[in-house]
This record gives sequence, structure tokens and C-alpha cells, in this order.
Amino acid sequence: MSTSALVHAAAERLRARGDQMLPWDDEQIDRLDAASRTRVGEYWRGRASAELRVAAAFSDFGAKLVATGSEPAVLELISASIENERYHATLCEKLASRYLGATIPEPQPGPVRLPAFADVDDATRTALYAAGLCAVNDSIATVWLQHCLARSAAPLARAVNHIHLADEISHARVGWAHLASAFTTPATRAEIARRLPALVRVNVAQWLASSTLTGGGVPDHGLPDPIEQRDHVLGAVRNVVIPGFDHVGIDVSAVQRWFDDELG
Repeated sequence: MSTSALVHAAAERLRARGDQMLPWDDEQIDRLDAASRTRVGEYWRGRASAELRVAAAFSDFGAKLVATGSEPAVLELISASIENERYHATLCEKLASRYLGATIPEPQPGPVRLPAFADVDDATRTALYAAGLCAVNDSIATVWLQHCLARSAAPLARAVNHIHLADEISHARVGWAHLASAFTTPATRAEIARRLPALVRVNVAQWLASSTLTGGGVPDHGLPDPIEQRDHVLGAVRNVVIPGFDHVGIDVSAVQRWFDDELG
């Protein structure tokens, strides 16, 4: 199946999904000790706000994709992904309330501002967002969510992590598909290659410092121990992100040297 067909299929899947028949009555939650329920509930409360921030960032990025141009299938997928992130926020809010045993205040996204990249043209700036926001960050998120799903045993945790994982793959595809397209010129590819170590460094730092992933883990409920996070984040960069940029024709020699020197 072509990249365009894959992207179109992913967009259709995102749009077609209605309310999920999730196991909200999961008895394993009710048997969980109070401290662990609070830990998982607060994690999902934080995730609800984070998903709204991503929705806002995707909205900004999507408008830039429309303005500078991209494949129709990519524009379709980013539109579906914005809707999808808003759905995620609602889902996370419900999860937080279920674990905490009380309705939580409506989550707020807080301020969202994409990097200025003021020294490049609009099309290159858009491609840099595709690289950092989707290809790097969402590829790392995909690997992390695979681990969360693998560690989950409670039915609700497994169901929700399965949804999030499937969607995160689609979000990463927005970036990879745009970078692989003719809308990313050779000059833009060279600029991305030059900036790639910084893009990866910022994303890795944010993942390793994430406040929602500090504290103890509750692995059976989809919240692995934080000590496991570094290995999976760095593994995602080593095994997915760097090879991915190489695959779409972007020189990875600088980011590979940085990774080997600093993190490898």
C-alpha cells in the first residue's frame, strides 16, 4: 500500500471512531490501593491537559501545512489528528475521574507556542515542525506507548493504551509523510539535517523531565516505573527516529554523532 493510501486509511479510521465501548467498570481499579489509584488518576489528569496542548499545537501546525502546501492525504490526516487529540483529552479526563473516584475540573491546555525559527522561510519552518512535533516526538511516544501497553494488565488500561498507541502511529506519520514528499525540497532537507541534533535534544530532554512520569509506577495500570523511561526514549531515537530520517532522505550524520557522543 502506498504512503498516501496508508495516510488516508489512518485518517478515515480516526474520523470513524465514535465513543469507545471501554470497560469502565473494570474491577481491578476498585481493588487498587488508594495511593496507586491517586497516582494513576493524577497521571491521566496531567495527560488530559497535555493532549489539549498537542491539539492546539497541531492546529497551528496544520494551518501552516495548508499555507505552505503538502500532499492532500497529509492535510487530511493532520485535520483528523487535531480532532483525535481533543478526543484523547476527553478520554484522559474520564480516566482521571474513574481512578480518582470524583469528577475533576475541566482540564486547561495552558499556553502553547511553537518555536519561532525566524531565520528560515515559511516552508522550511513548516517542515521543521513536521520533523520535531511529529517525526521525533510522536515516534518516541509510539515506542513509549508500546511499552505501556505491554506492561498493562488491567482491562481498562490495556484498552486505553491500545487506542493511544494506534493513534500515535498516525500522528507520527503526518511528519514522516510530509518530509518524504516533494514539498520538502533538497534545501529544506539540508536545513533539517543541520538542526536535527537540536530538535532531538530538546525532545529527549522534555521526555526525560516530564512531570507526569515522575513518581512511582503502577505497571499493571499502564504506568511503568519511570526508571524504565530512559531506555525506551533513547531506544526510540536510536532505532526509529534516526533511521526514519535517513529513510526519508535527510542526512543523519550530525545527529548520529551527537547521539553517540552524548547518549549512546
